[in-house]
Amino acid sequence: MISFIKTAIQEIEHVVWPTVAETRKYFTIVTIMIAISATVLLAFGTMVSKGMFAIRSVTPHDVKTISSENIPSEDILNQLKIPASTTSTGTAVSAPATPKN
Repeated sequence: MISFIKTAIQEIEHVVWPTVAETRKYFTIVTIMIAISATVLLAFGTMVSKGMFAIRSVTPHDVKTISSENIPSEDILNQLKIPASTTSTGTAVSAPATPKN
């Protein structure tokens, strides 16, 4: 383990570190590229969003929203003889007992 650390330190000494001017140059290039990438992604996302809204505005979409009044009660589910499950309110619903003849 000690020989590994010594070797690692020797390798670090061989590294040619960039100058302050080079560091500033590379920092500027990276920052500009990030800004350009962010702008391109923003433009693309905005175009896709506007396109989706444009498509939605010319197509029929009469989707009914679900409200608490639209959720069937346990009595209705029992009348429909729906098998045991859980309703959207989280209450357990059991199937009605079948009468014996």
